[in-house]
Amino acid sequence: MNYDNWLPWTLAGIFFITNIIAHVKLFQFKKQGVGKKNH
Repeated sequence: MNYDNWLPWTLAGIFFITNIIAHVKLFQFKKQGVGKKNH
């Protein structure tokens, strides 16, 4: 295994997954906000 590429790819993967989760949560939050609070 090439350990030089391990850290950058791990950080990139963590960032990518966190980004997706953040977008999904934001989308759900907006959807709930529009559905519940219809002022």
